[in-house]
Amino acid sequence: MKKMVYKNNKHGLLFILMMSLGTSLFGQELGGLYKGKRMRPPIVERRDTAGVIPFDLAKHVELLCYNNRMAWWADAFVGPSPLIFNGRLMVPADSILSRVILGDSLKREWRAALYEDQLCAERMVAGCYEPRHLLVFYDEYNLVVGAVEICVTCSGGYSSNGLRDIVFCPDRMTVLSYLVRISNL
Repeated sequence: MKKMVYKNNKHGLLFILMMSLGTSLFGQELGGLYKGKRMRPPIVERRDTAGVIPFDLAKHVELLCYNNRMAWWADAFVGPSPLIFNGRLMVPADSILSRVILGDSLKREWRAALYEDQLCAERMVAGCYEPRHLLVFYDEYNLVVGAVEICVTCSGGYSSNGLRDIVFCPDRMTVLSYLVRISNL
């Protein structure tokens, strides 16, 4: 029986080390069996029935576009400040770049993308959170009843208090960024 010596073969030892490290790092995530196949199990979006779907309450829905909110929010307000306060939107008017009221067909598409479609196969979201788009829901008295903010850069989002939870992920954000484009914003 011959012993293998890697004393003079630095590249071979480095290759074995890299392969074992790569297998241990990446094999855990991808290496499991799911239904007899080697793949990741899908993430099933939980259907939280708490909170309301704002499309059911809103008389009209508006989509806003503004500069990165994180860049100007701290200068506009002292301390923590909500996006909505007493039925009013707290975004300074000079920060809004454009706005559009959504028609019925676009409201249906936004509703499906946010609350009905099972789009998220993974929940990986980057940490930038530089939101530039906001869906605002108004009642018949033109008071804000809720808002959904999205960051298409990192696939993150925020729903105001009382609204039904939304699972944000890259696949959902792909659809939402498409809806932003076709909303003429």
